[in-house]
Amino acid sequence: MKTAGSSLKTMLLSTQHKMEELKAEKATLNKELQTSQGQLRNLESFTVPQLELDESTISTNFSDLWIFALSEITTVLKEDLVEKILKPNYILPEDSEIYGILSHLAENDTEKESFYRRILLSLSLNAEESLLQARVQTVVRNMSSYLWKLLSETQHDSIRASIERIALKAADFWLPVQRAQQRYETEFDLVDLEDDDWEPFPFPGDNAVPNCQNQVARDKNILTVFPCILLVKDGNRDPLTRMTQLRSSQKLCIAAEYEASQMSTSLVVPRRSSTRSRRKSIAHNN
Repeated sequence: MKTAGSSLKTMLLSTQHKMEELKAEKATLNKELQTSQGQLRNLESFTVPQLELDESTISTNFSDLWIFALSEITTVLKEDLVEKILKPNYILPEDSEIYGILSHLAENDTEKESFYRRILLSLSLNAEESLLQARVQTVVRNMSSYLWKLLSETQHDSIRASIERIALKAADFWLPVQRAQQRYETEFDLVDLEDDDWEPFPFPGDNAVPNCQNQVARDKNILTVFPCILLVKDGNRDPLTRMTQLRSSQKLCIAAEYEASQMSTSLVVPRRSSTRSRRKSIAHNN
């Protein structure tokens, strides 16, 4: 009995010792966890907040931006606006290779791309805002300069104000997209373009592409006026909105093509055979 009791006492002491070791180990782990959580909170505080956006909301807001632009002016929405305003951030140059690296990363590791994108956005919020305003003014200056010789001073000032409103509205729309958990991009030229991926440019009184079979057969895109929004994820680049395109089968385009052909015909220099004949006759008589 004494031997058995001694063994039990030894086992109890050993168990108590192990429990003390486990408590000490747990306390150490808790301390390390708190330290790690504190570091993580500090790291999170360095970056802009991540936003979870609904895809339907992005599609609706992007469509609203296009409608607003159409109501203001229809000639400014092209690469200049997209390349300067609808970008992941404004600190990097517009042609930076990092944009392509992040885009490729998003196809394979969305979470990592989102983290790096937030880091870039968080380097300096003041710098981001200043550079955005500078880009807005660049868009205004570039686009209004195209129209300077075509408009009166009053008309030019009105157009310039409209362009600035469009650029600022585009920036407001794009701000939450920059901070979204997923990566979204604009695209003017889809690789596998389907009928559901585009809609015709809405000329007044000509809102649809003709259904005539011969016109549809030769229908082609002349100009993409407004891009679509892509969701970049899991190796895919899925369009969420439609591109707006100027198509060769639209009535005004057909009319313009016909008018151009008529002008080309009228500019053909007439043959001068009668003059040559007369000169030959004069030479013969001499």
